[in-house]
Amino acid sequence: MKHCVSHRWWLRLPAILVLLAVGLGHADITNAQSPDYRLGPGDKIRVDVFGRSDLSGVYTIRNSGSLSLPIAGEINAANLTLKQLEMDIEKQYSELMKTESGPEQAINANIEIVQYRPFYIMGDVNRPGNYEYQPRLTVLRAIALAGGYASSGPDARVKETQARESMNVLKSNYIAAIAREARLIAELGDLDKITFPQGLLKMKDDPFVAEILDTEQRLFTVRRELLAQQVKIVNRRKQQFGVEDETLAAQATTVARKRKEIDEMLVGAQKLSSQGLLPKFNLASFVIMQADIEKESRELVVAQSRAKRGVSEMEQQVLILRGERAREVASDLEKVRLQIDETLVRIRAEADRLAILQVKTVAGPDSAKEKKMPKIRITRETDSGTESFDATNNTAVLPGDIVLVPYQEGEAFLSLPDRGQY
Repeated sequence: MKHCVSHRWWLRLPAILVLLAVGLGHADITNAQSPDYRLGPGDKIRVDVFGRSDLSGVYTIRNSGSLSLPIAGEINAANLTLKQLEMDIEKQYSELMKTESGPEQAINANIEIVQYRPFYIMGDVNRPGNYEYQPRLTVLRAIALAGGYASSGPDARVKETQARESMNVLKSNYIAAIAREARLIAELGDLDKITFPQGLLKMKDDPFVAEILDTEQRLFTVRRELLAQQVKIVNRRKQQFGVEDETLAAQATTVARKRKEIDEMLVGAQKLSSQGLLPKFNLASFVIMQADIEKESRELVVAQSRAKRGVSEMEQQVLILRGERAREVASDLEKVRLQIDETLVRIRAEADRLAILQVKTVAGPDSAKEKKMPKIRITRETDSGTESFDATNNTAVLPGDIVLVPYQEGEAFLSLPDRGQY
């Protein structure tokens, strides 16, 4: 079979004219309709077989890189130019249609792209993702399709202001948290005073920091005095029980002495009564006296036991008060330390966001201090494999390209007070 390019040259005339016009204005831009364009998965093409409408149609190249054509079945299209695919289709159909006795049938196929596969844009754009390819697409136009730079635009200064306000709130929360941490550590250790971090003390001329330190110091004093007052009340009750115990002990000593005397008198009375020298009614009075003193002695023992138990209970109450305060303080300390850790994570994240926004707003396009823009990268599938290269605003974007627009990061300085040994 003979192939002749001239019999299809008129079909390519519009594309040739467009290429010539484009080349005059933008010599560095590659058009996707050029003869060197390589087909890939996602490209939608129209195949026209001359005189055979049954073999013509619109097809999309599959992820596998193949097309499913009538009669011919699967045919590879990935990484082929339009001309190469035309030749393969013509060859395939010619082989299928030749007869043993007849001559080889001439098949003429023409292919044009109906819809290009999408390109992808990522990074510092408002709407990253995949987009339908447009002829004569450049990096600058691709960024415009994706909504422009995410870290620039008319609302960039608003975003930076919001980020700074958020940062200030987080820093204030951090300062308040480490001051509270110092106060709780002093309470947990039952110390006489708070040892604030040196980083905070260096900032005490700041009204906000001074107020935080003063608040924590006053709270420390109030809580310390409240606990001391509670312990004092309990100790006073303990002292009262102690005095009562001592009084009852003295009374018990007196009662024991009286009991001994009555016991001795009762023994003598019993002797006299056995000799008939003492009336029985007099002996009975001694027995009654002994019973009364025995009862008084038992009552004193019970009362003294109650007083001793009161002393012990007050001692336990002091331990309970101190233990409850210690558990409360330990729990609060654990919470505030978790809060500090979370706040630090949020501060670092906010600093990263501010560093991105800062460049776009502080240094405008006409500023001499504007930092050098990071290079945009394009990743493209070629004959030799995947290639990645630097691009400019005027670099052509082809179907299937991945455009990475890196963030232009500035600097966000963190001036956080040190927590010291904590």
